[in-house]
Amino acid sequence: MSRPFDPTEFLEQAPLVPFFMDPKDEHVLWVGPQAEALLGYPVARWSDPGFWDDVVVEGDRAQVRDARLGAAASGLGVSVEYRARTAGGIVVW
Repeated sequence: MSRPFDPTEFLEQAPLVPFFMDPKDEHVLWVGPQAEALLGYPVARWSDPGFWDDVVVEGDRAQVRDARLGAAASGLGVSVEYRARTAGGIVVW
C-alpha cells in the first residue's frame, strides 16, 4: 500500500527553492531546506534585507520582482526561472 501524498515533503525534496513571502514587506516566512544545498546560503539569510538583490543576477531581478509582486497581488503562487549566484559565486538557473 502506498502512503498518502505529502506536499510539504515533495516541496522539500524537489530540486527547486520553494518559499513563502509576506507580500507587504517581502519578508521570507519559509524557505525549503534544499535552498541551502542548492545555493549554499543558510536558510536564515533568505529573510535578510537585500538578499534577493545579492543573489538574483542583475539582468533577471526585474522579472523576478514582477513575478513576486504579481503573485502577491493575485493571491496565487508563481513559478519563475531565473539565474542566481551561489554562495561560491557560481551562476546557476
